[in-house]
Amino acid sequence: MKTTFFKIVLPAFALILAITASLAFAPNGNNMADDIVVTSGWFQNPDELSCTIASPINCDCTSSYNPVCTIVVGFSIHQVYQKLNSISPCNVLLYEGLD
Repeated sequence: MKTTFFKIVLPAFALILAITASLAFAPNGNNMADDIVVTSGWFQNPDELSCTIASPINCDCTSSYNPVCTIVVGFSIHQVYQKLNSISPCNVLLYEGLD
């Protein structure tokens, strides 16, 4: 009885424990905060400390392989940025959404 337990059951239990532990402590490859689509953005008018709101937009911070998010104001095209909070400059470059 002891040899059957040590030869079959104990290694199976150790394997199940190892798999469970690896799944429990695996890093999250999909950070939810990075996938949030920004619904309001700013354009620099004239610099990153003096920003004008440009909303609504469909841009995000995670798609750097997509084109840069832009808006048309009057006759000029402006890149759209994100402000991290109300006192920060608008200097986080946004990209076109994946829709």
